[in-house]
Amino acid sequence: MYPKASKLSLYPSIGLITLVFSTIGWHHPALKAQTADAIPTRYPLPEALDDLTTDETVEVIPPCLTEICINNLVESRAGIVFSPQYHDPTVGVVFYPGGKVDPRAYAPLVNDLAANGVLSVIVPMPDNLAFLGGDRAQDVMAAYPHIQEWYLAGHSLGGAIAVRYAIDRPQDLAGLLLLGVYVNADTDLSHIDIPVTSIYGLQDGVVTPDEVEHGKPFLPTDTQYIPLAGANHAQFGTYGAQAGDLEATISPQQQQALTVTAMLCGMGLAEAQTCEAMGFDPEF
Repeated sequence: MYPKASKLSLYPSIGLITLVFSTIGWHHPALKAQTADAIPTRYPLPEALDDLTTDETVEVIPPCLTEICINNLVESRAGIVFSPQYHDPTVGVVFYPGGKVDPRAYAPLVNDLAANGVLSVIVPMPDNLAFLGGDRAQDVMAAYPHIQEWYLAGHSLGGAIAVRYAIDRPQDLAGLLLLGVYVNADTDLSHIDIPVTSIYGLQDGVVTPDEVEHGKPFLPTDTQYIPLAGANHAQFGTYGAQAGDLEATISPQQQQALTVTAMLCGMGLAEAQTCEAMGFDPEF
């Protein structure tokens, strides 16, 4: 998750990843120098935790209802694993959370993805910032050698870091699934042959549709862009309203159901008619 006033800037020439804050949309000049530690974490709403429970459809290991559990996963470079109960999956998704968002806020989305037959893993990040653990997808993939195709997904800042991973290690991935993600010249993926699905809300006030449009030159020309009518930025997760965002005109459940369908389309796991109705180009 980006604050409205910030964008991720990557400086590969000096090997640093820096968050640059401007005063746009902010009312106190001290916020220009705000550090990552000063940004409060957005915690999951209670209903998100319900999807951390194993049921007849999806096994969740570990359920991670405590902060200690999350911290242990960060230390061990592991994730919360959502496994389909009814068959052995061959397709997997590694999910990078938005910046300063507790990873459990994505449990409803990722549980639904697993219920559709995809091994799905949310990766908790140090300080809830994906740029501090951008290579952790490697650890997850290595732990599940039976998975034949891996997709890397991410929301907002997590998606930007997923793009950076794809630039560095495209051979690891069958594709990218981006949710409300801003891409610029510092994360230029246009020269790499990798399937990308960019899903964004038309009510997103944090990563706006105009910003998605301006980022198109930096993604492959065959990227599938899927706009979700009524969807905003925060409702890709389940952590409540977000400053700078617009009000959604669909429910979180509707937005996440549409998002899961679009992700399945991006992996070639949904019916063609459904995907075309969402805006997928069958020629790509």
